[in-house]
Amino acid sequence: MKRWSQLIGDFLLDDALRLMIVGGRGGIGKSAMVCRLLRSLEGGQRPDDGGALTVDGIVYLSDARSFHRVTVPDLYASLIKLLPEETVLHLDSVYKKPQVDTRETMQALLDAFPRGRTVVLLDNFEDALDVETGRIKDAELDEALRALLELPPHGLKVIITTRVAPGDLAFVEPGRQRRLDLDTGLGPPFAENVLRAMDIGGKLGLRDAPEALLAEARERTLGYPRALEHLFGILSADRDTSLREILDSTKQLLPERVVTVLVGEAFSRLDLMAQRVMQALATYRYPVPSAAVDYLLQEYVTGLNSAAVLSRLVNMQFVRRDAGRYYVHQIDRDYALGRIPVGEPADKVAEAPPLTRFALQHRAAEWFKLSRKPREDWRTLEDLAAQLSEFELRCAGEDYDAAAAVLSEISYDYLLTWGHHRLLTELHERLQGKISDPALARYCIGELGSAYYRMGHHQRAIACYEEALRLAREQKDRWDEGVRLGNLGNCYSDLGQTSQGIDCYEQALAISREVGNRRGESTELSNLGIRYGELGQTVLAVEYTKQALAIDRELEDRPGEAVDLANLGSRYALLGQIAAALQSSKDALTVARETRFRYAEAAAQMALSEVSLAQGELGEAAKQLEQAIEIADQIANTECQSVAREGLARARLYRGDLTAAREIAEAARQYNFPLNNHQTWAVLGVTALRQGDRIAAQEAFTTALQKADELLARSPQYYMALDTKGLALCGLALSKNAEHIPAAKEAYKAARTINSDVGIVRLVLQLFDALAQADTVGKLTEVRAEAAGGKSQ
Repeated sequence: MKRWSQLIGDFLLDDALRLMIVGGRGGIGKSAMVCRLLRSLEGGQRPDDGGALTVDGIVYLSDARSFHRVTVPDLYASLIKLLPEETVLHLDSVYKKPQVDTRETMQALLDAFPRGRTVVLLDNFEDALDVETGRIKDAELDEALRALLELPPHGLKVIITTRVAPGDLAFVEPGRQRRLDLDTGLGPPFAENVLRAMDIGGKLGLRDAPEALLAEARERTLGYPRALEHLFGILSADRDTSLREILDSTKQLLPERVVTVLVGEAFSRLDLMAQRVMQALATYRYPVPSAAVDYLLQEYVTGLNSAAVLSRLVNMQFVRRDAGRYYVHQIDRDYALGRIPVGEPADKVAEAPPLTRFALQHRAAEWFKLSRKPREDWRTLEDLAAQLSEFELRCAGEDYDAAAAVLSEISYDYLLTWGHHRLLTELHERLQGKISDPALARYCIGELGSAYYRMGHHQRAIACYEEALRLAREQKDRWDEGVRLGNLGNCYSDLGQTSQGIDCYEQALAISREVGNRRGESTELSNLGIRYGELGQTVLAVEYTKQALAIDRELEDRPGEAVDLANLGSRYALLGQIAAALQSSKDALTVARETRFRYAEAAAQMALSEVSLAQGELGEAAKQLEQAIEIADQIANTECQSVAREGLARARLYRGDLTAAREIAEAARQYNFPLNNHQTWAVLGVTALRQGDRIAAQEAFTTALQKADELLARSPQYYMALDTKGLALCGLALSKNAEHIPAAKEAYKAARTINSDVGIVRLVLQLFDALAQADTVGKLTEVRAEAAGGKSQ
């Protein structure tokens, strides 16, 4: 029968296999055994069967660590360190897309490892599982592992070490998995050699012990590395006890309860101070420096200097050390914590806190609070390790208000900005219904709504914002009531429910003026400008935007000023006021760059492209849109990513570069922005038809028509959807049959009744004329007049 190392070697060599679950009884030391094997392979050594086997890289994640835990963000962050910079930039743009799901993120990541052999070791995986069902608790992690098994071939190999087997995961592509149960530990002479090697000075009698005695120790411990370490620990802690005496005193208990018995035996033989140090490390769970142990035990152990105790415990194999931080094996952690009473929540604030889990968890959380990095150094998820550890301890101690306060500091400006949308929603979801402070509960439900909104889950966002609005009204917080009404306005407007959005903005505007929230007043005026523009009331849109600009300049809110100027540039272009449009757009770009406000910079570039398109400068428009796309990808703004790509596809189409236009339109489809999806499909349809691909054109025009009708069902005055409807019907008339012509004329006529601004008509006719080049028999001749508003253009 093959040894376990050979079986893992076989797994690594088989290109069809992707996942190995290494299970077995707790305390066997599975991860240590696997790590040793992988390190040897990374060094170019050969496996036991003599075949050539090396690995290209190893990623180690464990929930027993301060960072690099078993989560998708840590998996992503660790793997990209193995990739070249240009690949990382691309993957970052994918990861930060709020509307890209975990499967798509994994697809992009796996594409970066098309071949070779990169190993990911997920240690202590039982912490990620529901004890009763065996299901993976983190939905994002579950989805990532399923994707790894189901997606096309790649070069990643995942090894999971766990005491509990993942339940549902075993049924996902079972032919690509292997299970290895290490219920038999080290055999002879390896177990005996481990015991001898630990007794470096020979003072414990192991180094020079008779072979028969060591063989008996191996048999009674089943050769489990962790059990062997506990034997060594018992002897180190109790120098008056021999190996023979330990084996005799546990004759009725070993090997049946080998781990449980030896953990208890080892712990009980430690002096009280060492036991307290073990319990401190168990409370922290994640690796901490000796100063953290001193801090935690300050109330319970007089004159403690844990550094010396920790050093002794490391030598005795009770404690592990990693880069100056200390932690205990999970089996020891569970046992040590089990010796501490749970206590009561009130223990956390007692003047003389008792030795209970509640009291210790509270003080451990306080340590992490004190050990945070300065805010100016917060650049990656790893920099927030202290806050995330504190959050976990606050939750464990049922101090949900404090946990919410921690999360509020890293939520919007950090986790959301860095693209950790799913992590943020998971953390916020854990707090819902558990926060007692009304203002904090309102804030957290609002933040959860913002995370959902960024991810494109508008209905979930609306539910959160409505609850936050209810709480604001209940608590008579008019300021926050205005903020939540504005949030709801954004959601309704993005769904095409423009009138409902405007109603929310107008209520928010009235409240902002009532409470003196000038920044809120500016925001709502700007939003109203955008929405009235969508309804074709361009002059009114300009007026609202000018009011917002005046307030932003009064407040010296330069980022807000940049956005207002970009919006004005776009509106002036639609009115045909090209000089004013160019000046506002240039001013917007200047302010955006001065303030390093990337969103406004992208918006300014798009506004400039509208001016360039109006002037027929297609090459210049393409350059401006390419810059907008680059920025939009960096900041993961879905709206800009969609609109800029659709605009670039049009610019390529007008220049006759049909291949590039179609590729870009296809790319734009990947960004789900409901207000622009109909236009993207329309451009794709025109391009496909011009290429002679009638089937693809019919599909694209049908989808464009469906998207436009969905918007019109919510907002009948949405003239852009009416123009798309007219164009899509014309496309179907050319690619299918002419019966769609009358409906196309009606759609264009309705659009021009709502809006016939010079710039808008110019844009409509540009795309119409691009489609009409496929009309070889003049089917669309009479439609063009309706598209132009009955005017000759």
